[in-house]
Amino acid sequence: MGSIGLSTGLQALLSAQSALDTVGNNIANANTPGYSRQRVNLTQGLTIARRNLLIGSGVVAKDLTRITDTLLNTRIASQLSVVGKFEAQFERASEIQAVFGDLQGVGVGQMLESFFDEISSLATDPADKVRRTSVVQSAEVLAARFNEVTTGLAEAQASTKGQAKAVVTQINDLATRIADLNSKIAELESGQVTANALRDERDLVVSQLSELVDVQAKDHGISGVRVHVGGALLVDGATTLPIELKEKDDGKLVVAPKGSSIPLNGISGKLGALLGHGPGFVDGLQKGLDDVAHQLILEVNREHTTGVPGNGPFKKLVGAVPLQLALPGGVLLAQTLEDSGLPFDVTEGGLTVNVHDLASGAIEKHKIEVGPEMKVAELVGALNDIPKLQAHIDDTGHFVISAEPGAAFDFSTRLVPNPDENGVFGGASASFGTSLGEPFALAAGQTLDLSTTTGGITTNYVYTVDPNDFANVGEATAEELAAALESDPAFGAAGLRAVVEDGHVFVQTTSEGPTESITLNGGTAAASLGLTGLVGQTVLGNDDAVGITFSGAYTGATDDTFTFVPNGDGVIGTTPGLSVDVIDGQGQVVASLDVGDGYVPGTPIVFGDGLSISFGLGELSATAGDRFSIDAEADSDTSDVLVALGLNTFFTGTDASDIAVRSEIAKDPGLLASSKTGSTGDNGTLLAILDAQSKAIAELDGQSIGERYSEIVADVGFEVSAVEASASSARAVLTSLQDRRDSVAGVNVDEELVQMIRFEQSYQAASRYIAALSDLENSLLQLI
Repeated sequence: MGSIGLSTGLQALLSAQSALDTVGNNIANANTPGYSRQRVNLTQGLTIARRNLLIGSGVVAKDLTRITDTLLNTRIASQLSVVGKFEAQFERASEIQAVFGDLQGVGVGQMLESFFDEISSLATDPADKVRRTSVVQSAEVLAARFNEVTTGLAEAQASTKGQAKAVVTQINDLATRIADLNSKIAELESGQVTANALRDERDLVVSQLSELVDVQAKDHGISGVRVHVGGALLVDGATTLPIELKEKDDGKLVVAPKGSSIPLNGISGKLGALLGHGPGFVDGLQKGLDDVAHQLILEVNREHTTGVPGNGPFKKLVGAVPLQLALPGGVLLAQTLEDSGLPFDVTEGGLTVNVHDLASGAIEKHKIEVGPEMKVAELVGALNDIPKLQAHIDDTGHFVISAEPGAAFDFSTRLVPNPDENGVFGGASASFGTSLGEPFALAAGQTLDLSTTTGGITTNYVYTVDPNDFANVGEATAEELAAALESDPAFGAAGLRAVVEDGHVFVQTTSEGPTESITLNGGTAAASLGLTGLVGQTVLGNDDAVGITFSGAYTGATDDTFTFVPNGDGVIGTTPGLSVDVIDGQGQVVASLDVGDGYVPGTPIVFGDGLSISFGLGELSATAGDRFSIDAEADSDTSDVLVALGLNTFFTGTDASDIAVRSEIAKDPGLLASSKTGSTGDNGTLLAILDAQSKAIAELDGQSIGERYSEIVADVGFEVSAVEASASSARAVLTSLQDRRDSVAGVNVDEELVQMIRFEQSYQAASRYIAALSDLENSLLQLI
């Protein structure tokens, strides 16, 4: 009996002590990360038969158990992966947002506004040198910001790759730790001892791994935890199968088991976020930024190339873009423009070149048809065919245009200020023109009978139609008829010349003044030329030609031709009711200009689309067929060949990585084009560049440059806000799960203190029980 009692007391004492030790361990690890509360499992001892009774042998501390919820731990591990992914996404998106710098007021958006503000300021005073310098400086800052953002995105991309590589290394290291813990736990528990501390450590490592990548971990008991990542085995007992980072041909980052070419799918966690912020995300932002820069370069250069610099027209111009050989050993001049590696497309269109005589101020306009299939040599040749102009390709492949001494050139939409160079509209020579325009229905043998008085000498002249002078005599052109007249020696001997204006043929005396005259005697060709009403009449020369001057800048959306025809005969500023009709290219009268009694000669009259005209003192004659026309151009380079070759451009480069202000303009702001017409104070080019700020561009899906950039920044901001909200939500879910875990496996110090008091009392009771048995046995021994 005594032995059983002492054994029972001793077991109670030891069990209470084990329980107290466990309580103390729990309290000590109350704040230890990953620690799971432990509990001593007590069970009653075996019963022993004594004196026909089955007497219990007391309590036994069977084992030490971790209090944990495996399913809850799995959910926490999964949620850790979600939180890791969103937090990494937020970090990367915030980094990219900082690269753009718009929240700090140093983004491309602010630089764009500043650039256009400076353009607007210069437009108020195009001659202001300080404002010109400010425009150039703001453009340089804008270009530099584009370059910096591109560099920043590239660095962010490189950083993403570097971080992804580091995370893969961490994953493999953690996998090795799990495998090592699997081995230690198996070794320890093979001796029938539960390795609770090692299991807690392994759970903590699995949690750390879950933050980096979504894992599926399953405890197989003595075999350890088996871990899968993206469907591939990462840890199997004491063995690891590491993963590695790979970069595909398109730059996309993927992970795969080491030695395998098959990438893992469904990667989450921090690694998944880094893979998701790889080329697909950054490249999308870079493409959007490049699109904005490309269109900015194109739109500004389109206006600038056809503008006139503050320094005036050019004497020499070198393209900023070198032509490239299409094939090794090829010849630049022999290849087409579209095959010459130009950064912008050349399209079918025309290029107008204005050649200035610096001494007289006269301007000649020349138009060249240009297209992508035009050979380089053909463009060079077309420019060389223009009087006083030379073009060539230099040794570095750059296009060079230069003017002869005493001349200059530009590509503006300016109008010729004094267009009636032939004097067909109130000129000083005696002159009459066909009332019908080309083509003329002439026939072989038809005649035109004239008599002219020039220098006091009267001469008769008869022209006979020769079919050999025409491609189709029944559809004769004005140029063919004028050439036929000019080729007849008798025509020139009679003191006459023939010129063409607006498809009409004019016959004029070569001398000027009121003593010069032409009389149309008749002829069978008169009706075919619309001259029947003039038969028998004499037209006289004038003391002075009517001076015609154009001013303003054409604002029409499309090219047009304006023809000016007087509605009667009379003297400008004197004859009542005398007016000049303005007829557009569609044959519609768009204005009727009163130049009769009351008009002050030389006064500009606005007739529409930003254009004005003034008439000097002189005589007009509707009877003699006075008329002239001007071509008004909305765009003097509809082919974009100037932009493609870099001739008179403002920006160089093609996208955000290489956009820059042309070096010549950076050195000399006087080369900044401000005028469309070359007139002092004209700001047409600046206003056109300013319009590019709000222009809807088809290549940007109908958005303006500013709108597209704002959309890019908004996308980044939305990404930041979205992942921040998602991260916050995911953290809240994780906190809830961890709170639930803490309620199950965490240490509640108050509860542990209660348990400590409980087992302390059990320990004291067991001690007293043993003492009582000892006293009883001593008493029995004394009786014996």
